[in-house]
Amino acid sequence: MTLRSLPLLLIAVLVSTTVSARHSDLCSHAKQKQVVTALADFPKRPYDIFFYSLTLDLRQAFELKQPIFSGNAQIHLNTTDATEVIEFDAQSQTMTKITIDGKEIVPTPQPIDGVLRIPLEPLQQPAGTHLTIHIDYQRAGDNNGAHFYRKGHFVGLGPRPAEDSVFVEEDIFYTMSEPFSARQWMPCNDHPHDKTAAQIEVFVPSGITVTSNGELVKFEPGDATDRWQWRSDRPLTTYLMVVNASTFASWHETVERQHDPTDSIPLSYYVWQADYGQDSITDGSKYNAKHSFKNTGAMMRTFEKRFGPYPFKRYGQTAVQPITIGGMEHQSMTTVNRSWLRGWAEGGIAHELGHQWFGDKVTCETFKDLWLNEGFATFTEAIYSEGWGGYEWYFASIRSKADGYFDAPWHDVRNDFPIYDPPAGELFNGAITYNKGACVIHHLRRLVNNDSVFFSAIEGYLDAFAYANANTGTFKSTISNLLGLDLTEFFDQWIYGALHPEFDIYWGQNENKRVFLRINQTQTVRDHFSLPLRFFAYHGNRVDTLEVNVAARTTSWNGLVGSTIDSVKFDRDYGLLSTHAIEYDASLGVHEALENATVSVDASSGAIVCKSTATTYRVDVYDALGKLILTQQATSPIHRMTMTSYPSGIYTVRITDGQNVYVRSVPVVK
Repeated sequence: MTLRSLPLLLIAVLVSTTVSARHSDLCSHAKQKQVVTALADFPKRPYDIFFYSLTLDLRQAFELKQPIFSGNAQIHLNTTDATEVIEFDAQSQTMTKITIDGKEIVPTPQPIDGVLRIPLEPLQQPAGTHLTIHIDYQRAGDNNGAHFYRKGHFVGLGPRPAEDSVFVEEDIFYTMSEPFSARQWMPCNDHPHDKTAAQIEVFVPSGITVTSNGELVKFEPGDATDRWQWRSDRPLTTYLMVVNASTFASWHETVERQHDPTDSIPLSYYVWQADYGQDSITDGSKYNAKHSFKNTGAMMRTFEKRFGPYPFKRYGQTAVQPITIGGMEHQSMTTVNRSWLRGWAEGGIAHELGHQWFGDKVTCETFKDLWLNEGFATFTEAIYSEGWGGYEWYFASIRSKADGYFDAPWHDVRNDFPIYDPPAGELFNGAITYNKGACVIHHLRRLVNNDSVFFSAIEGYLDAFAYANANTGTFKSTISNLLGLDLTEFFDQWIYGALHPEFDIYWGQNENKRVFLRINQTQTVRDHFSLPLRFFAYHGNRVDTLEVNVAARTTSWNGLVGSTIDSVKFDRDYGLLSTHAIEYDASLGVHEALENATVSVDASSGAIVCKSTATTYRVDVYDALGKLILTQQATSPIHRMTMTSYPSGIYTVRITDGQNVYVRSVPVVK
């Protein structure tokens, strides 16, 4: 789901009740109503649903111009524990008939406090029992979960300079279910862990187009009624199910699969006729669907190269209005805000497509783990920028996410809680769940510092949990194994812990051109963060790169450079989620580094060999995460450190005699 991917000029188009409200306020207020209890620990119910067959008759909705319709839900499940009752989530619905394996339940149960409890006969069914439950129901409620807007409904004012009055162009029905609103339009197990196959059949007045998940397997036109049937090609969860219905224009294209040039992915687009065909107007004054969606194929190619094959048979985008968010990643059929058709929302379009891998192929097990969906999807926006503009554009995009975390100019937002398990009401927090989540993934990319290894591991994670669920713990263990890294500290500080490091940095240089750094961490949230940092030492046009593994409250570092330097600058690429102040300190560098010290690696054994004219000195070894893994006291000028217990990788060796220091990073290969 995209909360804030629109420029400020487009915000007014989102408004149905006032033209001056801010997009962020609309999003947060609308979502907070749904997520007050979103992060409670819901026990898993004693069954596993393996198929929904849903039938909706929307003819009454289009006749009455309200989200009122009748439905039938056929739910196939297997019990996983002995149980006397089957519970489903259901709101805004009146049940008219319920049968289990053909036997009617009398009297017909009704939802109480949002839960439909269906008693079983005999009273207890053992684990492994297959049940087919039919539920006929009537849906009558407000625009929550299921929405209807009549043609001519006033939406708001369009962006400057046009500031045109925006109205709904055609009668439209659509559903919007994240996190817990599928229960508003269908009885279901409305929790993300229960993924299942689904078929959705919809009856509408003739001429109305219906879009939904998966493939269109049947379309039967009639004199007054059309019948549409869509079937998902992969398991999905309830919040990713969708039904859209309106008088849509559509067009279709294909994009070649990157991993199989003999195959292609069908792409479909559904918009109002008024938004289709304005090919020559690209300044945002008109809706221009073809112009706005034109790079979907390029996004698909970029993501397939980075994250593996697109997970489904086809991909579609349906534009709706009014809607109080930017877009929603309904599986294989994304819903986008019509405002995006002004042509300024490529980041949002990329975000929702990225969700097809992160959120749809692999779905968060609980909404405590939502960052696995939204953090990664926000990261894919930067990956798309890198695909067409190179690393410079990637970093500009990811840096803007960090700015959004620190500044949050679009919303007065709390930012003092962890990414994992945010407080109730903060689930869709743009600064934390979205922006910080994306930046943490960038930090992991920097830590690995090998794109082939990094993206191979991400693809391995996606394949390990394909069409199923992952949580933060399983992601941590899986990605750690795939990368061959102990990521315990990384997750403790970035995912399970709050806030970020704050650095006071001082530099100096002695007459032998050795640069000295002292890096103090001043944050109060934790003693220290461990991470690699990088600095640039400037002398005219010459630039030397200084790499430092920070793993303590105070870190001292020194190294030789080729000239007397003018300044030292902090590389934000490595310290993206941090604040810093850096200044010159003339007192640094007054002591020469440990005399004639060297560090090398014995190619035959992988042992680290330290040499110095000093007879006693201490040797500290840090891993790639900046974690101190080994300390030894040397008692002779040559000291060997066996590394057989540690994997291949880059290690930082620090030698000190108590006053002078020598630091070097070396590769250990076994």
